[in-house]
Amino acid sequence: IINLRYSCMTSRDPGSRQGFCGARPGSRDVIHERATDLLRPGGVLVYSTCSLEHEEGEAHLERVAERLPELDHVRISPEAWGIDAEWIGPTGALRTLPSHMQVEPVELSGMDGFFAAKFTKKNGEIS
Repeated sequence: IINLRYSCMTSRDPGSRQGFCGARPGSRDVIHERATDLLRPGGVLVYSTCSLEHEEGEAHLERVAERLPELDHVRISPEAWGIDAEWIGPTGALRTLPSHMQVEPVELSGMDGFFAAKFTKKNGEIS
């Protein structure tokens, strides 16, 4: 058996409105659990979804805290990520809205709804 552990992983959820995860209730949690199992202690996991839904973004943070105590949620640094500070919500996660990024000409303004959260795996024995 090969025992691989990764120092950095991403877990991207396309969002239930796109039909992928919506067909499988709880699949987001299962993907996150499996990614956590493959993560080294001290490793980074970034969860992201192209969704405006609270359930698929901020509420997911609450489920992670309950289901995966080996992960610590880390506040995203706008400076480190090169993003606007207003895109960081009260939870410390990235949340973009269609009203963000207003530019001229107005036809080029706006962006999709997006959510991203950063976690680190606590140091300890590899599970």
